[in-house]
Order: sequence, then structure tokens, then C-alpha cells
Amino acid sequence: MSLKKICWCLAMALIGIPDSFGFTVRGKLSPAFLLGMEASTITLEVQEYEKNFEVGKFSKLAFTSDVVDGSFEFEIQTESSYCYISFAGLRHGKKPVLKDAYLIGRSSIVDLLIDTSGLAFSGKDGDLLRCQYEIYNRPLDKNGNSRQDAFGIARLSSRFETQNAEVKRILMPYRERLSAGALRIIEANGYAKIAFDFCIGAKFFAEKGEDAERVYEAVYHVKKVYVPDTTAVIAKHAFMQSRAIFQLTRLCLFVKKGMTPKDGNFTTALFETLKAEYRGELLDRVLLTCFLDYQYLLAEDMADKIMPALSNPKAVLILKRYKKATASGEEAYDFTLTGLNGRPVRLSDLKGKLLVMHFWFNGCGGCSILKGQMEPIISRFKDDSRVCFIAVNVDKSADRWEKGIDQGIYTSNHDINVFTSGMGYDHPLLKHYNFTSFPSMLLIDKSGNLISSNPPRPNDESQTRALIQLIESHL
Repeated sequence: MSLKKICWCLAMALIGIPDSFGFTVRGKLSPAFLLGMEASTITLEVQEYEKNFEVGKFSKLAFTSDVVDGSFEFEIQTESSYCYISFAGLRHGKKPVLKDAYLIGRSSIVDLLIDTSGLAFSGKDGDLLRCQYEIYNRPLDKNGNSRQDAFGIARLSSRFETQNAEVKRILMPYRERLSAGALRIIEANGYAKIAFDFCIGAKFFAEKGEDAERVYEAVYHVKKVYVPDTTAVIAKHAFMQSRAIFQLTRLCLFVKKGMTPKDGNFTTALFETLKAEYRGELLDRVLLTCFLDYQYLLAEDMADKIMPALSNPKAVLILKRYKKATASGEEAYDFTLTGLNGRPVRLSDLKGKLLVMHFWFNGCGGCSILKGQMEPIISRFKDDSRVCFIAVNVDKSADRWEKGIDQGIYTSNHDINVFTSGMGYDHPLLKHYNFTSFPSMLLIDKSGNLISSNPPRPNDESQTRALIQLIESHL
């Protein structure tokens, strides 16, 4: 054992924290499940939310275990108090297994029995995952999508109340079986997820023209009911809170003032509202999440506005690094991607051409919409040898990538189709520009320098003109 680990264990013992440096996840696959598996290995993704001030986003690591006689085991070393785990690509037919982010403690031991009908949990900390599994898979969520027109805002509001009550009911028997800290993080994530889903649905109805007064009343009722846990340790670990706060604040600006990201003062109003309502660790987390996950919605000066309000110096460094990486004129990331023929496609191979890149995945509704919106851009430059259109797929499966191309709804005949080589969102090109939502776009000039990592989206006539002008100004 290293001196560092010995000192750490002694320190943890003195303050009453277990000296384990990791957690264990073991599993058994039923014969029926094994028959439907597409691979002989299982990949566990581990995410450390508390470290996002160090890496700029969820720190996600992938670990692989062979399945031997239907069994697998992971022993993960970590110094984080809590992590989130999920299986990457584990499915039976079309049904994914443990795809949500599940909280797990540093010294946890969990045993899983995976069958075609679901999961069973045991082991020292089986209750920890079982509680979350019940929340994520409660029957109410299987009755439909909250964005569907059939619900309406009244139904959506009722659904919000019912879901809150259901999460409260699920948590009740676990209050004596889970540690107070873990339970509060799970609770904070659960209620935040409900508020987040409400915001997505309410925004849809507001944009569809449903009665503004009814939407306004519903939104402010949710804002009153949903109160995030401001405790520093919960803010540090409950990753859904910052996302819910951003969406709720954005929605309030929209229904009360009619403000959208297209408005020049939207970013300022969003920032001032967040700064007025939150403090400390939670404000830092919200502002960093706001910027890193939703910068495509914000003005380019958002980083400058955020930095003075941050109390965590690591968060400031993240924004400074990102600002430098995305500055117009900076040398673009020297990427290597995989073409349809399996050959590498490198930035260096494309020097002398202006690159118009868009990033997509199979099943992305917004990506298929962007394909249609790009038609006038492609029509304008398709015969210009100085311009090259590149469609970058971020699926982890090459088969899904190729099927997406075959559908003809994500890419055009004028795109060079490339793939992130099975790395998905973890490809260094995506990490460099912090692309966490899709579609995303990237413009690189003929010299290999960045034009913009957030160019105008051609979703209306003025934005289409702006994108065309931006391309033409660099030819």
C-alpha cells in the first residue's frame, strides 16, 4: 500500500469514514438474458460528479468485464465519496439495462441478478440501487411521454404532483435502511428529475400556443413546490439539481417575459436571475452546468459574466480553458475520425478547405431537423470546392451509424460521413469543444483554425443568412 493511501486511510478512520478505496459490482445473467446478449463482455461506466470542477464535466470512465459462466465482477477504485454507475450498451433486444445514472458509495458492494424481466439487487448495499431502480422504473413513467399533445398543461401539472407523491412513497421504507447522506442525494435527484421533465413538457406546450396564463400558473406553481437542497454536500453530488434549476429558470423567463435564447438580453437575464436566487456551492454548480451543458443557447460573453460570480477557483480555470479552446482564430483540434471505408479522416488531410461539420446520433430528432435546415446552405456551397461538409456520428456502434446513414434523415449526399470510432461522446474532439448535446456544429477555416464551435443554426431565414455570410467571409 502506498504512503498516500496509508495516510488517507488513517485520516478517514479518524473522522469515521470507511477506509475502502472502491466499490464492487457483481452480477449474474440469467440463461434467457444470455441468449439475447450481443457481446461476451459488459462495460460499466463510472461518473464522478463531484470532480466536474476538475475536468469541466462529468468525469466518465469505462471499465470492461468478461462474462464467464454468466457472471461478471467489477472492483472500482475511487477516492470520491459517491459515484454514478451505468451499463454502456447492455441490452436484451431493444431493452437497455441499468442505463440511468445510479448513485453508489465508495465502499459499496452490490450484487445483481439480471433477467429478461428486470433486475434484482442484493449484497451489502443492494438497497441503495434497488431504491433508485424503483424510482427510475415506476409504472407512471411507462404510460406515455410528457411532451405529447394529448396531455396538455393541466395534465402535465397533475402528473408533476403525482410523480412527487410517488417518489416520496418509494423513499419511505428506505429511510431506515440507507445512510442519511445517500438518501438525501437520491431524493434530490429524484425530485429534480421530475421538475426537469415538467419544464421540458411545459416549454413544448408554451411554444405550441397553449393558453399563456395557464402555462404561467403551472410553471410558477412548480417553482414554488420544487425547492432544491442547498446543502453543499448535496449540491456537490446531486447532479440533476443543476440541470433542473437551469431549465426552470429558463422556462420562467420564457413564460413571464417571452424571452428565448434568440433575444440579445436572454443570457444577462438568466445569469442575473440565477445569481439572485442561489449561493455558494449550488450557484457554482448551476453556473458551470449552465455553461458547459447549454452554452449553445447562450451568448458568447457568458463565460465572462459567469467567472466573477464563481467562488471555486477550479471552475474559473475550466471556463478560461474553454474560452481559449473556442476562441475564433485558435488552432482547431487536430482530430482523427473514421470514414465509411474504415480509413482515418484527419484535419490535416483537409487543409485548404473550409469545414462545415455537424454532429449527430441515430435517433436524434433535432439532428434530423438540422439536416433539413442545412439544405439551403448545402445548395449554396455544394459546387464550391473550397467548402467541405462533414457529418460526424457519435454513436458507439458502427452498425447504428451505418443504419442512420441509410435512413437518409440525418446526412445528405454531399456530406463526408465519419464516425467517432466507437468512442461516442468521449472522443477527444467532442471533449475539446465540450459537445454534450446534439446536434452540434463546428466551422473550421481553410488554414485549420477555428471559426466557431457554436455557429448560427439555420432554423430561420435570418440565421440561415448569418451562417452563409459567416462561411463566405472566410473563403
